[in-house]
Amino acid sequence: MIVRVVDFALQQRFITLTLAALLAVSGIVAFERLPLEAYPDVGDVTVQVVTVWPGHATEELERVVTIPLENELNGIARVVLINVVGGLISSTVLTLLVLPAVYAPLTRRRPVVLQ
Repeated sequence: MIVRVVDFALQQRFITLTLAALLAVSGIVAFERLPLEAYPDVGDVTVQVVTVWPGHATEELERVVTIPLENELNGIARVVLINVVGGLISSTVLTLLVLPAVYAPLTRRRPVVLQ
């Protein structure tokens, strides 16, 4: 199965490179359309921060320290997840399809496929 997919990618280089470019563009568009909220949904808390600031009121501590810190930590977790999943998918596609399609013309011979 993999041998046929790689052979197709080598024979149809234009299609392979076009699909790789489409994958990159769709990733950029998805990133631009990612909705960001000013405050996360309180029903789905993923980060809980306990802070102490001696001599200051609890409400001031929440407003100045805790809420901005929780928002940043929630945003970082979401971005890391998106980047990890997108990186796994795109690196697999690039390694299996695009790399052989680009490498074959440079060497002027077909790569050896182990069966």
